[in-house]
Amino acid sequence: MNSGLKLMQAFNPFQILKKECSLTEKDISRIKSNFIDSKIFKNDFFCGQLDNEKPELIIGGPCIRKDIEGFCLNTFSQIFIPLKIANSLNLPCKLFIGVKEEIIFQPKLSNYYIKLGSQLEKTAKDMAKELGVELEIINTNYLGYDKIINESIKELHIHLSAEDSTYLFNISQDRVKKQLHSRLRIMSSKRMLVCNTSYAFDKLFGPHRNLIVADMAQHACILFARKYEKKYKSPNFLAFLPLPNISGTARMFKSEKEERFLLNKDDNYYKLIFEKSPYWVLETYEKLFELVDSKYNKGDLESFTVMAKNISNYFPY
Repeated sequence: MNSGLKLMQAFNPFQILKKECSLTEKDISRIKSNFIDSKIFKNDFFCGQLDNEKPELIIGGPCIRKDIEGFCLNTFSQIFIPLKIANSLNLPCKLFIGVKEEIIFQPKLSNYYIKLGSQLEKTAKDMAKELGVELEIINTNYLGYDKIINESIKELHIHLSAEDSTYLFNISQDRVKKQLHSRLRIMSSKRMLVCNTSYAFDKLFGPHRNLIVADMAQHACILFARKYEKKYKSPNFLAFLPLPNISGTARMFKSEKEERFLLNKDDNYYKLIFEKSPYWVLETYEKLFELVDSKYNKGDLESFTVMAKNISNYFPY
């Protein structure tokens, strides 16, 4: 029987983050020091916000690199949650789909990523329509958006070393040794970096008080981008939990296919996740499910399976 039926202490997003990302207590203290409690949206799935500014525009975007292997729950969360916040605040949403960044890095997979971008556009539009949110999708492969992103990189004089690029999204103070990024990967990272600046947002959308709604893995990139925004106030950021993989050994978005919570699978697949995942992993998934439907029946296999299938319906590909 799954340990998910055991009683546990109150859900603590920072302790979940610590387990998921193998962080130290010093890492957690340092990350916490950058954030204040969220007054924008109170829910256990959120870790906090950078400042108290009232937003006028919600900005989000999924990490799509591994989605050519199959869509997973993490992709859903990165699309759904910015839309959910936009819905709760009655604000428009801009959603980045980073097709060009993947094509630069993996040009042989261009056709796959172009198709993937079209699929995710439809998924996001369907979610936005259901939630009643005004949505603009920034597919970075489209000529107009691509031009503005490239201009912003030049105008902000963005330069990244191979090391800066490699650790751009690193949230631990300890830098585990990695193979340094290639020239193409650095070019891709520059584009990701500039797409977290108010300067680029103003060029794309006009001046607004921007709120990026993304998982905590992105906050290191947002803080690094501040060094280039000397005349601009950096965007606010509302951080939610990155989803762990099904074994709880790493973040889902960077895990191999067999460790990702895949969508469009059969009942036995979801039953196995429900019964075998560590308690804290299952609880994190269920906190997301409660955001999707407040009537979700926590700890119930049938509810868990129904929710996984309902979410899969947004990705009928």
